[in-house]
Amino acid sequence: MTTAEVALPSQAGELSSVDQLDPEERAKVQRRRATRVLRQPEQQLAGLSSAEQLAECERLILEADREREESLREARERTVAAFFDKAGPYLMWVREHELYRLDDPARTFEAWARKTLGYKSSHTYLIMDAVEVRAGLGLAGSEDYKVSGIPLNTGHVRALAPAIRSAGAEVAPKMWGETLAREGKVTEVGLRETWRRMASEASEESNKSFELADLAAERRAVNDALDSMAKQLDGIVERIAGLTAAGVAPSDPAAAEKAVKRIKAAGRWLSGNKVYVPEDTVVEAEVVEN
Repeated sequence: MTTAEVALPSQAGELSSVDQLDPEERAKVQRRRATRVLRQPEQQLAGLSSAEQLAECERLILEADREREESLREARERTVAAFFDKAGPYLMWVREHELYRLDDPARTFEAWARKTLGYKSSHTYLIMDAVEVRAGLGLAGSEDYKVSGIPLNTGHVRALAPAIRSAGAEVAPKMWGETLAREGKVTEVGLRETWRRMASEASEESNKSFELADLAAERRAVNDALDSMAKQLDGIVERIAGLTAAGVAPSDPAAAEKAVKRIKAAGRWLSGNKVYVPEDTVVEAEVVEN
């Protein structure tokens, strides 16, 4: 509804909102507007037979339903994108600066996120990966959630995040563009194939004589070893915490102290030697709302 439609003749062109009218005039405008809505069938169905009226009603109802679903989906996608952009950098900051250890030096980042935020590890890492991928694709800081008209999803994030960690943010749009050009669509599988091809070309250019399949297996072995170690340590920490809370001390304090020093030394080595598995790292997660 335009200003001219709601304003009195002397007010036309001066009003920008119906709320600027006095209460009586505003009520009149609202009644006229409601009347137009309620009389839509009378105007839309004029001159049609009963059967034609029914068919037209069904068409318009389903059209409205599709528009509603599309609006809700777009609103949700934009909300999730904004959440990634806002929460992701702060999660990364807490992890990078080890703020999760402030009140408990033995606590892990994953344990902090689970206890403080209620996030599973997979969801925590998905958020951080998602904001890095959005940044790499030029979406971060905007409401956009599509690239080349294709909505960004968790499968895309799983494929792109490891590549970004390995080759830098600029690889994301290149992978997206090459996948779209080759397949006419962008899927997780397609992106992984693009990354495999890019890795293969890079290895040939650098004259490296290795088989990608063997390298992938070795990388998976690194992931498996680290994951097994992390699970064991989580269990040990929980067990020791329970014993400590119960007032149980180690039977051999000197041996226990040596073991703790060895664990700390290993932790320092891991902190100073970042381990990445760029080709095969997969975050098994879907977008969830908390």
